[in-house]
Amino acid sequence: MNKAAIEKKEIKRWWDFKRQLRWKDIYNKKDYSSLALNNRMKIILQYFVKFNFKKIKVLEIGFGGGQLAYEIIKKKHKYTGIDISNKLTKIAKQRCSSLSNNEYLFKVGTIEKPLQFKKSSFDLVIVAGVLQYALKPNFVFNEIFRVLKKNSIFICAQTNFLVLRNFFKVRSFINRLYCVLANEKYEISNS
Repeated sequence: MNKAAIEKKEIKRWWDFKRQLRWKDIYNKKDYSSLALNNRMKIILQYFVKFNFKKIKVLEIGFGGGQLAYEIIKKKHKYTGIDISNKLTKIAKQRCSSLSNNEYLFKVGTIEKPLQFKKSSFDLVIVAGVLQYALKPNFVFNEIFRVLKKNSIFICAQTNFLVLRNFFKVRSFINRLYCVLANEKYEISNS
């Protein structure tokens, strides 16, 4: 197995790991991460008001627990979401199952393969908190722009979780200290 295949498999394993089920309720917590995620979602949803979207076709790549999807579907837009995690796809489907709008689809997929949509299929593509997992960013962007209609919108929202307070957490400190003492490379973030 080549390096790219191993990395893809690891990303899939990471997102299907039991710990990631926290994404079901992560927006409801009262911590910094939840605040950042809710702010990001709020800003994305402001574009729907700003551009006065009327029943558009939306593609979201990396929908997580489906919180943003829920808000978009609730507004009666045609929604398609792709996420690498089988478990999060199930959670997103459950979250949106009570909505009367049946013009939505959640699919398990990867950003590393061609998107299974025709050219110029979507009015809006949203990628929020996903690009750090892109092994071939140029390919990913080419696919996104291929499926976007002319004069459409691409929203890319990457939260910066690399904040100063994280450097002072005990766990982070111990990890950095271990890497120094063991003469190992310390990676703050793979993104």
